[in-house]
Amino acid sequence: MVPPTLGEVDDDAGGTIFSTGLAATHKPAPQNEPRQDPQVLAVPCTNGHANAPGSRACRICQAPVDSSNPRLIRRPLLAGVHTNHGDFVDVIDGVVIGRAPDAGKGPSGSYLLRVASPSSDISRNHLLVTTRDWNVHVTDLHSTNGTTVLPQGEAPFTLRDGASVQVELGTVLDLGDGVSLRIEPPRG
Repeated sequence: MVPPTLGEVDDDAGGTIFSTGLAATHKPAPQNEPRQDPQVLAVPCTNGHANAPGSRACRICQAPVDSSNPRLIRRPLLAGVHTNHGDFVDVIDGVVIGRAPDAGKGPSGSYLLRVASPSSDISRNHLLVTTRDWNVHVTDLHSTNGTTVLPQGEAPFTLRDGASVQVELGTVLDLGDGVSLRIEPPRG
């Protein structure tokens, strides 16, 4: 008997497809591939900053935006995280925040932002800040006490249990134990 070739149906095996061929062709992507920056449609403000199509005012400088001619560009940095203790980091792939943050809790390439928590009110992996399309998202990493989200001009609320919410620049995130973060324009 001649064995079937990879991925071929063996009629004598009741229609079984030998998965060896499938496994051989579907391997995990190598980890050393060049970074693929996301692309977005963008429109410029009068000062040249990139903005989401449909914007009336620039997300950075509040200047008027010309939405008549959107074009595809590499997504710009959208935000940074500024702690009340003076630390600042731009959100590139993601920022994992906690008293002992673990890179495995965020997307590949995430920055680990360690914050002090003398009373251990802040979880080891407390909060994740990421960007998607033109939006900034914060996600609770199943922290013990959650995070109080204070959007500008809106009522505060608590983020917990793995929930995720879109936030705007200027939003304050209170992690507890005297630590707060503000979502600000990027500096990079």
